[in-house]
Amino acid sequence: MLLLIETFAQAISNSEMRAKYEKEINSRMISQKYEALWKRLETIASRSTNHLGDDLHTILDRVFDLIRTTRNEAGHPTGEKIEKETVHANFLLFPGYCKRVYRLIEYFNNNQI
Repeated sequence: MLLLIETFAQAISNSEMRAKYEKEINSRMISQKYEALWKRLETIASRSTNHLGDDLHTILDRVFDLIRTTRNEAGHPTGEKIEKETVHANFLLFPGYCKRVYRLIEYFNNNQI
């Protein structure tokens, strides 16, 4: 996700808009970086004619949230066990999520916005 966030910044052709975005992603927290990307990506994807936005909310936003939440639970132990089904769901969803992230990276490497 961090690669996508950085690649998106490089794709912004308007220097003022890029500076504003870069300021927003200068946070240490992935949730704030992701939010800065998502609010721009959602708008671009909805206008796209090349299937960029197909299932974007489900594949990118929802799966990112599931992975981040599970990672936070594992990285900041509360004493509660992570359910086997949750781990299994992460393993099942991650390959499709990863492919979508890298398709977006490729798109923004080759297209200015």
